[in-house]
Formats: sequence, C-alpha cells, structure tokens
Amino acid sequence: MLRPMFLAALAVGLAATGPALAQTGAPPASPPKPAPSASPSLAQSALPDRTTASFGDWTLRCERRRDGGTPAKLCELTQAIQRAGDAGPLAQLALGRLASNEPLKLTVVLPLNVALATAPKVTVDAKDGPAVQTAWQRCLPAGCLASAPLPDDTVKKLRSAGETGKLEYRDAADREVSLPYSLRGLPEALDALARESAN
Repeated sequence: MLRPMFLAALAVGLAATGPALAQTGAPPASPPKPAPSASPSLAQSALPDRTTASFGDWTLRCERRRDGGTPAKLCELTQAIQRAGDAGPLAQLALGRLASNEPLKLTVVLPLNVALATAPKVTVDAKDGPAVQTAWQRCLPAGCLASAPLPDDTVKKLRSAGETGKLEYRDAADREVSLPYSLRGLPEALDALARESAN
C-alpha cells in the first residue's frame, strides 16, 4: 500500500539533519534561563510540528522541521487515487515547493509494478486538456516517484479545469493505465498552500 511520501521526497535534502533531530544531548550543567514570554523562538516552539486541512478531495499537509536554527516549514497538497473496493490507493498526487522562490512541483507516487521506460503523464482536464509530462526520480520500497515543475499557466489551467483530470502510466506488463483524479477543492487548496508556505 502506498503511503504519503512527498514531504519525505521534498525533504531528501534535509535528510542528513534527520538523525540530529532524534538525538538528545546530555542535560546542561545548570538549568537554562527562562526565555521572555514575547520571544519569537518560544512562540515558534508552541506551533504544532504537523498540520492537515481538507479542501474538497485535496489535503494540505504541513510539517515544521526544527534543525537548530529557524524552523523550516514544508507544505504540500496531496490526493490519493483509489478505486472503490481496493484496500489502498493506486497512486498519489502531490503539489508543493521546496522553497518559496521555486516553481510549484507536481509529484506522482506509483506502485513498484510500473514500466520505467515511459514516465507518467498528468492531464489537467479529463476531456483531453493540456498534459504535464513527468520524469522518473527514484523508486523506494513504498513506490516510484516521478515529478515535473508546473509553470504558472498550467497552474491557472488547473484552477479553471473541469471536475476531473487523468493520470496515465504504463504498468510492468507495459499496459496503459488511466486513472481519473479529482480537481474538486483544488483552487481553494492552492490558495491555502500559498498562505501556509508564506508563513
């Protein structure tokens, strides 16, 4: 079964700091001085490490990483593509940025039984709208990831598209697979993503 992985994929560059988060140092020789109540660092430490919000069929997930300096906040929009009766999702879509000055990126997570000769294609509108051609990034034990930057004009088309889009890829037997995904709630989710990423 696929698990939400895009934040993990976004954080590959931060992975080296992961063990440092889990380590605890020796207790200080003397108790630390209390911080002033108006201290920004105290206010930041009171913020939750993970938050989620739903917008139609999209989920906004944010994770705050504390690596010793200013907390880094990574946010993404995700949607699990699942057919009725299936035990888990067949695929996942995610939209997010590594940094506020970078373009929005689309990431597709697919099961391991895919053909790697052809990367997945995400159509903005199921009625033969414009398509985003992704490129394979890596395969991990939980699935294979493909991604592509989303130009501003494609984001605008996503905001004004119909109710469904289409994800196309080829499975390990080289059969074409076409899965619909929902665009319900995406404009509001993109607005929320922009707000959260700016904080």
